[in-house]
Amino acid sequence: MVSETVGGAYTIDESYSFTIEDIVAPRVLSALATYATTIRATFDEGMLAASAMGAADALNPANYNLSYVAANDRQAAVSATVTAVTEISSTVFDLTTDIELTFWRNYLLTCGAIADDSSNANALDADYRTAGFASWTPPEWPDSRRFRIWDMLAQQNRDDDVTGDLERLVDCWQDVVWLLLWDADRIEQIWDVDRAPEIFVEARLQDLGNPHSFDLTESQKRKLLDVLVPSYRQHGTEPAIINLVRFFLGITVTILAYNSFEYRWVLGEDTLGQGTYLGPGDGDPALYTFVIQSLTDLTAEQRRWIGLIAEAAKVAHEHYLIQDPTDAVTFDHWELGYSRLGLETILH
Repeated sequence: MVSETVGGAYTIDESYSFTIEDIVAPRVLSALATYATTIRATFDEGMLAASAMGAADALNPANYNLSYVAANDRQAAVSATVTAVTEISSTVFDLTTDIELTFWRNYLLTCGAIADDSSNANALDADYRTAGFASWTPPEWPDSRRFRIWDMLAQQNRDDDVTGDLERLVDCWQDVVWLLLWDADRIEQIWDVDRAPEIFVEARLQDLGNPHSFDLTESQKRKLLDVLVPSYRQHGTEPAIINLVRFFLGITVTILAYNSFEYRWVLGEDTLGQGTYLGPGDGDPALYTFVIQSLTDLTAEQRRWIGLIAEAAKVAHEHYLIQDPTDAVTFDHWELGYSRLGLETILH
């Protein structure tokens, strides 16, 4: 508001803010089956979503009812109940049912007195609390499939069914048959590394005897499942550790023998410092030790992962060391006639 005195000598300017009271009742716009056990409900404004126990709350499963819309006097085999609600946005909510809806049938979603999220808390318009929708149908369902039990019955039995009771009973059986066929169709997905549900990815890794005990993301599990069998063929070799470290950590390492010198002397032939070098005796673990060497500095977590990979991929009797640039140690060897222990050289 802008004001001014006569002559413009003095002005009074004020600003005010206010909220218009919401007195319009919300409405259900639509319902859509997005999966066999999921229905997406959409409202025309933001709804109250504070608690799954609230009487007027959109997150409360008790505020939703599903009923089957009969066609030709046929019924669904079972009644579905909403058991959970997930908020997708303030106006969109996914409803999860306790059982799969019958394929190729129509349903009606009826909502209770759910309130919007305004301060006035308007309940749903009583005339717009329902929405019809068609049940979800598997997208991979073969168009050419013909598997109706009713069509398989003898014509005499169908003609004798004057009350329709037999057909309704067969429809209940048919409901189960559709679900079994759907399960059979999904076997292909289960074996597809990219499309299989995570629970089946974990089951397949367990079935293959996954030797890697560290925690993996879902994406890493799928990648591991794809390369686990080829990696088994490399176990016990240098490429197994090199490839697995690169696969999990994106780090390139080199496998080196702990000491490549020949430790055994031949009396009368070898001379210390020329033909042979001082080293461990027979049976010393150093004979079976190798070094996993990284050209980049490793974090403690990266060292832990490399250790777990090495334990899974190495030969059982071997030992290993993990080195990066921070572990570099330079040894000075003896030179006979010049070097003295503890001064110019270090015994190692």
